[in-house]
Amino acid sequence: AFMVCKMFGSQAFKVLESRIPAENLLKMVLVGSGVSFSIAVLFTGYWITLAAFCVFEFGLGIYWPVMSVLRAKYVPNKMRATMTSAFRIPLNILVVILLLIASRASDRVLLGLSAVTMVFSFIIFRAKLPGK
Repeated sequence: AFMVCKMFGSQAFKVLESRIPAENLLKMVLVGSGVSFSIAVLFTGYWITLAAFCVFEFGLGIYWPVMSVLRAKYVPNKMRATMTSAFRIPLNILVVILLLIASRASDRVLLGLSAVTMVFSFIIFRAKLPGK
C-alpha cells in the first residue's frame, strides 16, 4: 500500500508540476507530512494510522521529484555532486544519533518529533525562499 501511494504521488507530481511551482509543492508536502504524523500521534486506531502513513508516502512520491527540480534550479550543475556528498556525512551522523535515541523513546514520541520536524522544515523553507 505504501509503495502504491508513493507511485500515486509521483504521478500526481507529473500532473501538478506544470500548474504549481515546485517551491509551493514542497511547502504542501511538508505541511501534509506534518499533519499525517500528527494524526498518527493523536489517533491510535489501525486504519487511521495506516491512512496517515499512506498520506505521508503519497507526499514522498511528490517530494523526490520536487527536490530534483529545486536542486537543478538552485544548485549549479558543476557543484551538485559535491554538495550532495558534503551533506551525506552529517546526515549519516544524524541518523546514527537518532537511531540510538529511538531505542529509548515510544512510537508516539518519535512520530511527534517527526511532525515537529516537518513543521520546522516548512517554516525554515518558507523563510529562506529566494525573493522573499
